Amino acid sequence: MALFGMTAKDWRDNNPGRKGNIRDDADVSQLVCLSNLENLNALFIRESVPQTERLRKLNQIAIHQMKLLTDNPSVKRLEGKSKSWLCIQLMPPLVPVLRRKVKEFWDGGYVGAADTSRSQLNWWSVGGGLGGGQWDGAKGAS
Repeated sequence: MALFGMTAKDWRDNNPGRKGNIRDDADVSQLVCLSNLENLNALFIRESVPQTERLRKLNQIAIHQMKLLTDNPSVKRLEGKSKSWLCIQLMPPLVPVLRRKVKEFWDGGYVGAADTSRSQLNWWSVGGGLGGGQWDGAKGAS
């Protein structure tokens, strides 16, 4: 809502014949901004910021970030690239970082997760889903 001015449901209702979602039409700048907004929204929720205040803050941040991103020459060079090209270029360096962060989250007892989420994560990692598998930071769960 803060970035596109509509919810995902609004987009689906306005585009009944289209598959996918609102992100499929987003450009690189919007995807970067959206990722930042999702992280900030999670932080605001943890800080118990009311929804109306979160939306106001996120909208202001979206406007500011989009101005910065659309004026950035590096981002402009990426605009002509396909999303698949971007994934191929950006994902490999992120995978080891993501694995390390997941291992830290796993080893730390899921600090910051809600009780229900922690219960589900424990079930998957110990009780049932992964059969009590062990974490290997290089390969993931085994």
